Amino acid sequence: MYEIDLRVGGAWRFVARGPSGDFPAFYGRYTEIARPALLINMEFFEPFPDAGSLVTTTFTVEGNKTRMVLTSAYPSMKIRDMVLATGMEHGAAISYDRMEERAMMMAAERQRDI
Repeated sequence: MYEIDLRVGGAWRFVARGPSGDFPAFYGRYTEIARPALLINMEFFEPFPDAGSLVTTTFTVEGNKTRMVLTSAYPSMKIRDMVLATGMEHGAAISYDRMEERAMMMAAERQRDI
């Protein structure tokens, strides 16, 4: 489940679902948007509301593809290490792979409609 208000000051919330039920939510607020190349937002994980990160996402066109680079800055190395210890990299990789698959499907659909 997700909610998104994609504007500066707008909030977002994401809840992942797994075989055993819902995971705690990620949520945040957009602080800067420069379409089409940049999104900056604060991100929090519901169980740790005091350990937010500043997330910068850039989009760069490279030929007929777009490169997305996401950087998360944490308030301390301790919090960064705690986040990495959760195994979040695996879950994030799955999400980004699915996003890439969906983008490719949308591009193929767009080509068929032309």
